Amino acid sequence: MNKYSYLIAFAIIGLFVSTTSASALQFAVPPLPDFPAGSWTAGTAVKYHVNVTKGSESFEFNLRLAVLGTEVDNGATLYWTEFDITELQNLPEDLSQMMVEYYREAPYALRMLILIPEYDLLQIYTDPSQVYADFITPGFIRSMMFQYNRFVPYDVDTALIGGFILPLIMSDLLGEDL
Repeated sequence: MNKYSYLIAFAIIGLFVSTTSASALQFAVPPLPDFPAGSWTAGTAVKYHVNVTKGSESFEFNLRLAVLGTEVDNGATLYWTEFDITELQNLPEDLSQMMVEYYREAPYALRMLILIPEYDLLQIYTDPSQVYADFITPGFIRSMMFQYNRFVPYDVDTALIGGFILPLIMSDLLGEDL
């Protein structure tokens, strides 16, 4: 795999993180889920249909965020969290063509399974810069598996996430605003 094979997965996270930044994408935020206080619960999930608009272009997909299980590392509870993106439609032509070039088919499903500490994902709406800082902090993402369409899932080196992949995507999305 080359360095671009991970970009599509983090492009979606990058889109969410960049939505409240200057000159970034804008979309209507639906009512936020009323997550219970306390720990995440294995077996729970939230589902959204997402429509992202930038200027006259828009694309959409279904997003499922699920807590699949837990793991204890040095006394800290970590959560296996799945980001499941399906039914991608109207992806921007340049991004779609890049993915066809590397995978020989257009994306229709992306899955990321990450091992992270409990985290307030709603912070994406209130403080996206902090979410970005947290996700690029070495050791925050302890493990990650990525799957493109129905390809065999593969392990992603977590050092690449904060040190290369997310900063590259965010600088491409936000330019000098980053």
